[in-house]
Amino acid sequence: MDLKPEVLLSAFSALGGALIGGLAAVLSSWVIGHREERLTILRWRREDATRFHEPRRDLYARYVILANLAYKRVQQRGDLRRQEATSPGALESADKLTAEIAQIVLQVYELLAQIRLVGTGPLHNIAEQIAAAVQVWQIQGYGPPELDKSSVAATRYIETYRPQFYLAARAELGVPAGSFEQSLSVG
Repeated sequence: MDLKPEVLLSAFSALGGALIGGLAAVLSSWVIGHREERLTILRWRREDATRFHEPRRDLYARYVILANLAYKRVQQRGDLRRQEATSPGALESADKLTAEIAQIVLQVYELLAQIRLVGTGPLHNIAEQIAAAVQVWQIQGYGPPELDKSSVAATRYIETYRPQFYLAARAELGVPAGSFEQSLSVG
């Protein structure tokens, strides 16, 4: 059997082409598979990061709504206490508001416990300051706020910490910062 160099060259060329083609196919399938795997991992991370946004957003919104409600009820109770000398039903209405405020404070602290579980340090620190102010209103906010130093301090706490709570919650949820007034109109 006589092997001519042209035959050998053509056989080796075919073999080399098959090897190069096979290696290219293996390499391209590995690159594509690796890229798909990376995309899948990134997708999982994004889903994990955003999975609990809606329940957390609802939790934060309920917390602020209750704190605002407590603030309004304490103001109403103070107004009724000032009217009790002139209006006989004012004292009874103030007592009903006192009971309602106590329930609101319990709900605020229940939500605060949940925020401690799911929120970051800055967010739940601010939430604790708001809860403390709400509790001061419950205990000592019976008189006109301008005469009750504890209520004045609590009111300043709320005025300071409520906007900070909104900003911290927005940052934690990855929501672009908006104006504090926008947040109030939504809640």
